[in-house]
Amino acid sequence: MKIDISGQAREIVLEGVLLDKAVPMKVESPLPVRLGPKGELMIQGRPGRWEIRILARLQGPVLRIRPLNLIGKQEIWSFQSQNHLRMVKIEGVPSVDPKQTDLPAEWRKFPAYIIQPGSEMIFEQMRRGDPGPAPDRLELTRTWWLDFDGDAFTIQDRINGTMSRQWYLAMNPPDVPGRVSVDGIDQLITSHGKDKKPGVELRKGRFQLVAESRCEAATRRIPAVGWDHDFQCVSGVLNLPPGWRLLTASGADVVAGTWFDRWTLLDLFLVLIISMTILKLRGWRWGLLALVALGLTYHEPGAPRIVWLNLLAALALLRFLPDGLAKKLVNLWRWGSVVTLLVIAIPFIVGQVRCGVYPQLERHQAGPGLARLSLSEKATRSPLGAEKRPSVDKRVGSDYQRKRIQSFMSGEMQQKGRYYQKEAVLTLDPAALVQTGPGLPAWRWRSVVLKWNGPVVRDQQIRLWLLSPFANLILALLRSVLLALLAFCLIDFRHWKAPNKKAVVSSAMVFLFLFPAAASAKNDIAGYPRPELLEQLQKRLLERPDCLPNCAESPRMHLSASLEQLRILFSVHAAVETAVPLPGSLTSWLPKQVLVNNQPAQGLFRDKEGILWVHLPQGIHTVTVIGNVPAGRSFQIPLPLRPRHATVESTGWRVEGMRNDGQVEASIRLTRLAKNGAKDLAASEATIAPFFHIERVLSLGLNWQVRTKLTRMTPEGTPIMVSVPLIDGESVTTEGIRVENGHALIHMDPKMREVVWVSTLKKSSVIEMKAAEAVPWAETWALDASPVWHCELSGIPVIHHEDREGYWKPRWQPWPGESVTISISRPKALSGKLLTIDEAKLDLTPGKRFTKASISMNLRSSKGGQHQMALPAGARLMQVKINGKSQPIRQEAGKILIPLQPGGQTIYVEWLQQAQSGLVTRAPLVSIGPEAVNVGVIFHMPQSRWLLWTARARLGPAVLFWTYLLVVVLAALCLGTITWTPLKRRHWFLLGLGLTQVQPVMAILVVGWLFALGLRKKRSPLPQTFYFNMTQVLLVFWTVAALMCLYLSVHAGLLGIPRMQISGNGSSDFLLHWTYDRIGSTMPQPWVLSVPLLVFRILMLFWALWLAHSLLKWLRWGWHCFSEGGLWRKISWRRRKPSPPPLPSGEKAEEGTPQG
Repeated sequence: MKIDISGQAREIVLEGVLLDKAVPMKVESPLPVRLGPKGELMIQGRPGRWEIRILARLQGPVLRIRPLNLIGKQEIWSFQSQNHLRMVKIEGVPSVDPKQTDLPAEWRKFPAYIIQPGSEMIFEQMRRGDPGPAPDRLELTRTWWLDFDGDAFTIQDRINGTMSRQWYLAMNPPDVPGRVSVDGIDQLITSHGKDKKPGVELRKGRFQLVAESRCEAATRRIPAVGWDHDFQCVSGVLNLPPGWRLLTASGADVVAGTWFDRWTLLDLFLVLIISMTILKLRGWRWGLLALVALGLTYHEPGAPRIVWLNLLAALALLRFLPDGLAKKLVNLWRWGSVVTLLVIAIPFIVGQVRCGVYPQLERHQAGPGLARLSLSEKATRSPLGAEKRPSVDKRVGSDYQRKRIQSFMSGEMQQKGRYYQKEAVLTLDPAALVQTGPGLPAWRWRSVVLKWNGPVVRDQQIRLWLLSPFANLILALLRSVLLALLAFCLIDFRHWKAPNKKAVVSSAMVFLFLFPAAASAKNDIAGYPRPELLEQLQKRLLERPDCLPNCAESPRMHLSASLEQLRILFSVHAAVETAVPLPGSLTSWLPKQVLVNNQPAQGLFRDKEGILWVHLPQGIHTVTVIGNVPAGRSFQIPLPLRPRHATVESTGWRVEGMRNDGQVEASIRLTRLAKNGAKDLAASEATIAPFFHIERVLSLGLNWQVRTKLTRMTPEGTPIMVSVPLIDGESVTTEGIRVENGHALIHMDPKMREVVWVSTLKKSSVIEMKAAEAVPWAETWALDASPVWHCELSGIPVIHHEDREGYWKPRWQPWPGESVTISISRPKALSGKLLTIDEAKLDLTPGKRFTKASISMNLRSSKGGQHQMALPAGARLMQVKINGKSQPIRQEAGKILIPLQPGGQTIYVEWLQQAQSGLVTRAPLVSIGPEAVNVGVIFHMPQSRWLLWTARARLGPAVLFWTYLLVVVLAALCLGTITWTPLKRRHWFLLGLGLTQVQPVMAILVVGWLFALGLRKKRSPLPQTFYFNMTQVLLVFWTVAALMCLYLSVHAGLLGIPRMQISGNGSSDFLLHWTYDRIGSTMPQPWVLSVPLLVFRILMLFWALWLAHSLLKWLRWGWHCFSEGGLWRKISWRRRKPSPPPLPSGEKAEEGTPQG
């Protein structure tokens, strides 16, 4: 009310000030006022313009309000809506622009209405609370791993988003969840709904959920989401193991990376053009074969594509071009196309056969060696659950002190007594055994990306068309055969006409100089320094002192404060050279002078939080900070480095934060003792009845509790006693609270603002709360339920479903007499794995007498206990480590018991056993307990053995020597039919057998040298002197190169290591690596067939003797070929005679005179 008073000072009585049925709660007035027993306002008025504010409340639901009968004129009302409590529509009064009124400035942001005498404001309630919260919005990222045998999927789901309607997530069959974590905390998987579907309770509206599950139903049709919920956005990645391919998939909007997805209209156009051209040139049968061959090979890596067009164009032109230069050029074009086709097709055919037999050799999208990296590199990482150590900061306790400063500056210290009950929301039952899940595969091979453009419903299905490894083997062989037939058809050796000999010589010279450079392999030279050395040096530089975070401390501090200056003197003991934070901050108080041992401080700097730091050497120092006091009434001094004992000497200040025994808090507050004068504010609360607000928070954790907070809403100053009814089954446990007849008797002193007490609540299936009627308080109820419990709510609508931090915490604000019923049930926990081995690696190093073996495992346990492992018979245990620390564990009857703690840990077991005699080396039989994933077996074979064969696995080593030997046999059969050289099939086979120990380029060079000599003898010498001599020079260099290759093959056979071409999964000649996605309780037992290296050396010695004997004959034959038609032709340099001048016209040349 704004009142203008003139005249003499007098008492003014205003009647009808309060609204109908309004109860005053507070009066603010610059004049002395008081409220009478009938609600009249009595003012001790004096001349001037005054503003009086009255805060009142209305009892019960308010549907309409009438104006005051104070002056009988129009009034202006502002309406502040509380839409979270209820949404209403104003009727019965006209609105007005609040900016055109003289309302208080803070009220002008609310709608304003003109109230005429006799009118009333009607509230039409449109909604109360939040009965229909916003729809859930969830995003799903799903990753599938197909098992190596193709019988099941391992699935990882990442769900982000908000939930406001349904506070649990359940999974639909056939998916079976094995592990679920919410915001990094593992949750207990329980049954939900009528169908008892597995899922988890959620207690946070915005969350990040990660789930691991298995789908062991048909792998051809799988759920798109798997959960009993719709999703706004879904994407996924399908990981296929070696040998498996995806033709196409239906049920997803985008499927990238499949065989059908690679085809474009341009690809179809080119395939059809090539096929139709072959049909015209060779007939319909060859055209049909070309269509099938190109359709199967076109999108294979390394397959010939554009070269077909070049070869067909040359063949078509040769049919119609007349003899001449153009036809010769086209013929050269055909030669080049044929050579290019053979260079591309032969490695492609070999690669297809190898990848069909050994799928682990296939090039995949994730890059070579990634499957090996996922296990070998992962083994070197920190143990499960270990966190990466942060970068070292040599400032004493910098991270810890900063957090303390930030908590202080944010007011956390002042709000220490405030109640934020999150324990129940986050509490899990320690007696419940949380499932550890099936374990996630660590391998990556061929990945297919799946995407959906819009929302995806819960029953969406995906249809997969997969090719198994056997089907891919059949297709690889079919591709090889069809491509070979198509190449044979187009080359047509029977009607092949070679170009002239000059082109042969020129092509041979270019081939000699360019091919070795193009075919040579690139050798990666490791740079120096090595990354391991750099990492080690970095660790040394960043090595944190042993004293951190307590490298410096302050035993004593003395604070001296006057009205103008503040002086703090404290001693610091520094164990190392460090930096120490000084008292104060940029936002409160900063010193103007800093002294260290009575000398100006050196090395001062301020961090981003405004804290001043000083650099101190090792030792004991006295630091003095001096500064002026701020102009305000009070200020705070943060103490980042809290002293153990403090004293104070102040004049005109009250110091808070320092105890009587000398202990000090994290900050000190100084308040001036000078009086600021009483406020010119008078109020009379004699007739104001006390009113309170009661907040009950039901905390349903492992133990049920009720926290009740009684807050005085009316002004302080009078003692009050309140009798608060308790909930059924509630027992007060707070000391000092007296309970009588189911009521808590609360006594409040005149200056007491609030009272808090805690009670226990008896567990029951139903909790009913009802607001009391005709009581001087309003109530607020909140439910804080742990995920252990499932709650169904009924009664009045919920005002808030979540608290400020997003946790599910339904809140009600009832009118008197209204009630809420909470039905509580405990979801049944589902059975699952309590111990999961995420990774297991067996290392085996065979020796002559003993074999060293070790196994390392990363596992997660839900309950801990004893884990039993069984070692092979005759094993002698050497050591057992848990998280890198040796344990005194003994072996009893071949078994060891390993103590486990709940959580993640790394187990390492090492033993010795007798070396295996014989040709076969097999991995020992080790029982590790439950099923394991990401299993690796590594053999470190000695260099004294010749590896012949290894056990075949989907992802393991492959001995490619035998496929190479098969190529040598086929090549020997073909080369033996050519009569250009004296070598028969057996000679070619023996020669190729020895050349397997050198690079294939060297073998091709030797074979080409023999054929070049044979061609030199078979063909007549070139008539041109230049080309003849160049051919001789070429043969000389070629002979020297071939002899060097033969020498290198002998050297490699007699002194080198057998080149068995072992590759696949990161394996090499003496390092064999097998990977298994899932195993049972025992480790796999791959084997290796090997013989002593001496056997290889003896065989190579016989081959070298045979080569020396045969080479003498071949060199004698080669000399005859080389000298056929002469060794060298003399080059004659003749000058061209000048032509005589032309005769004059009409004259004839004399007889005997040459013409021109």
